[in-house]
Amino acid sequence: MRSIIKTKKERLDIVTKANVILTAYHPWSNGINSDGYPQTTATMTMPVVGRTCAISSELVNRGWLGKKIYIEGVGVFKAEDRMNINLNGLRIDLCMGTLEEALNFGKKKNILAINLN
Repeated sequence: MRSIIKTKKERLDIVTKANVILTAYHPWSNGINSDGYPQTTATMTMPVVGRTCAISSELVNRGWLGKKIYIEGVGVFKAEDRMNINLNGLRIDLCMGTLEEALNFGKKKNILAINLN
């Protein structure tokens, strides 16, 4: 019985928690991490600085698209967009107000992210 409970807990942790690579993007720059449609996200919303984040295919496959996500040290964002399909691993890209902010944010590794839904 303990092994069944442990297995369910492990599966729940996989769905709700991830250590991610955290980066940033500016959808309106037509450059860094932009797909050419800056006014629309994958969930058909307009990106909002401080709310919108894009997630990797691996997190989409875990059911995180459209969900609120707590990102340790940063706050709560909504996974409204998808990252480029060629980017592998557990990754989250935060929407920034300027290209300079996105570039200055850099790349942060091993950041805890929790799916709040």
